[in-house]
Amino acid sequence: MYLGEGRIDVASILSRMPDIPYSLGIPHIKRASELGYEEYARQCLQTAKAYFNKNDF
Repeated sequence: MYLGEGRIDVASILSRMPDIPYSLGIPHIKRASELGYEEYARQCLQTAKAYFNKNDF
């Protein structure tokens, strides 16, 4: 799943964490093999940026 697709309220979790760099681990073997690893990584980055912008991070 991409960031924001699941039922976990990630925005609430991040709002309580210090303002430091974070990394994302978004494993989805089936989606990565269907799209190719480069495209999958690109889509992960795009959806994460959209999620962070939508939630004012």
